[in-house]
Amino acid sequence: DLTIGSGQADGVILELSNTDSVSNGLQIQLSTNGKDVYFWNHENAAITFATNNVGRMTIDASGNTCLGTITAPMQDFGEGRTTLALKGTGAADYSTIQMGNYGTTNNSQALGVVSFYDGSNENARVMGSRDISTNSGILTFWTSPGSAGLTKAMTIDRAGRLLVGTD
Repeated sequence: DLTIGSGQADGVILELSNTDSVSNGLQIQLSTNGKDVYFWNHENAAITFATNNVGRMTIDASGNTCLGTITAPMQDFGEGRTTLALKGTGAADYSTIQMGNYGTTNNSQALGVVSFYDGSNENARVMGSRDISTNSGILTFWTSPGSAGLTKAMTIDRAGRLLVGTD
């Protein structure tokens, strides 16, 4: 069945369901502010996004996300954990994460950051940044010794030297 509703308390909803549907099937919702969009799979099942007739991303019923394939098994790290799996397919069989700043370019500019949190506290960070030119970069690691916040633990400089406990 196809249902399109407007003027509802939750905004505009497009709903796709069948007679076997346990709940409301798939809903695409435009919120009442007219800006936020939601995809709701009300069933205990995955959602797959595809391009060019190939599955590119799957979010399983637990919220784990697999990019690059829909058939590769996702690692189960146990209850309460969410997994982002990047799976390479084809001859190269690897995946990449690319982070960059494509706006202004300055020396010592952060290009990409991976932060690790325990609730609302940042406990560790890894950052790639530009050093003295567009072709030179450094990799910096921070850790948290306690309530004092993050402290720079080490840096790999543009020459490949490991600097520990120093700038």
